[in-house]
Amino acid sequence: MFRLSIRVKLALTILLLMALLTVVLIWRLEAEARQRALGEIRLRGQSLARILAVNAAAELAAGDDLSLIDLVNGATQLPDVLYALIVDDAGTVAAVSPAAPSIDSAGGYNPPALFEEYRAPEGETISEGDLEDTAVRYAGEPGRDIAVPVLFEDISRSVELGEVHVGISEQPMLRAAAEIRSTVFTIGGIALAVSLVLAVLYGVVISRPLRKLAQGVQRIGRGDFDHRLGLCRRDEIGELACAVDAMAENLQQNRFIRNAFRLYVSRQVADQIISDPERHKAQTRGERREVTVLFADIRDFTPLSERLEPEEVVGLLNDYLGQLTEAVFAYDGTLDKFIGDCVMAVFGAPLDQHDHALRGVLAALEMQRGIRDLNARRVTAGKTVVEIGIGMSCGQAVVGNIGSEERLDYTAIGDTVNLASRLEGLAGGGEIVISEEVHGFVGEYIAARRLEPRRVKGKREPVISYAVEGLEPGAEFPGGIRRVEVAERGVSADELVDKLEGEGEFEKGRL
Repeated sequence: MFRLSIRVKLALTILLLMALLTVVLIWRLEAEARQRALGEIRLRGQSLARILAVNAAAELAAGDDLSLIDLVNGATQLPDVLYALIVDDAGTVAAVSPAAPSIDSAGGYNPPALFEEYRAPEGETISEGDLEDTAVRYAGEPGRDIAVPVLFEDISRSVELGEVHVGISEQPMLRAAAEIRSTVFTIGGIALAVSLVLAVLYGVVISRPLRKLAQGVQRIGRGDFDHRLGLCRRDEIGELACAVDAMAENLQQNRFIRNAFRLYVSRQVADQIISDPERHKAQTRGERREVTVLFADIRDFTPLSERLEPEEVVGLLNDYLGQLTEAVFAYDGTLDKFIGDCVMAVFGAPLDQHDHALRGVLAALEMQRGIRDLNARRVTAGKTVVEIGIGMSCGQAVVGNIGSEERLDYTAIGDTVNLASRLEGLAGGGEIVISEEVHGFVGEYIAARRLEPRRVKGKREPVISYAVEGLEPGAEFPGGIRRVEVAERGVSADELVDKLEGEGEFEKGRL
């Protein structure tokens, strides 16, 4: 697609404006020059005609034709005088110069010859008192016919004896207009050339920061929010650059907040909450809702930590807790908190999830599979391995920001949370123990073994629970969760997920 740079557009705009200004200036100056020159021509013709009329009065009264001819011949010797003639009161030409006027083939005015009847020129006539000014064309040359009366005056009376006609050329006016046109064209051409150079230079001055601005915006658009334009200008471009820098800083802060928030919830959940915070603001003020709570704890961690160096303990925790957190985020769960070597996660808050129990079970299966893979790598590296026990419960809980004005913690509290913690305590290494309520939601999807009712702290009656052993073959998952092929009943969670991963049907982090 054809593209014009700002420099070219600016140069063309200035050239067009200068050209238009030059044309208007030429037209205006030429019109004024014509008007001024015409006024001078008319004034000169009037003066010459009146002088000639005064000098011809006595000779015309006396009938001295030779003196009259000398007068008109002397008049035509003056510059730019086309012709001169004297007409008596009978309308006959008494004197004319030149004696044999040129015949204008273009149909211009030919003064009558000596002693012929006077013929007035045909043209626009302007009358001012006793003076008449008529536009004529004589011998192909534009001019003015100035006519004044010849008056013979004595003490008692004034008698009109005839008229004097003087033809004055308009060539001086045309020459003046041409000179002005030439001068203005020259000055205009120089001005256009200078304007072109200045326009190109100014275009460079304008386009350079704009190009830098465009490149900066492109870098910011590609995610480089650390980039700053740094254009210090006291004009609109500087204001625009400052606005872009402010935008980049806000985007950088938003990215920091988004990334920080993703430490607690999955990427999908973080994106949804940040993109529409008003929708979830009410959910973070403490509300009762149906959720699934998961606790995962490293077995025999206390004696293990006593045998290891502190640096080894930290490395081990980072490895295992990272694996557990990844599994929580894989199914859009919310990481509630770390409690030493234990992870607490919530499904169904802050986002509504009608399938929160199933997501929690799938995340638990993912945890056990991940721990098995991690143990295999640590054994190869000669490092200590551990096992985890997982407990899950679902039901009503109060979720929201809980704490003081200085510090808040988004968490869930209630009997559902306490029961999940107690079931985690019942789970052995590599086991997933779920409550009867969780089993009621996911029983058709999983293979589970009912455990003997047990008494747990905080419950008066023995609690019914189930040990998850795998997924139910042929189960159809809800539309919100990616459907996977299931293993046969009785296959362990580790073997199941390994099989699904090997067949390419299991994609962690995908719904």
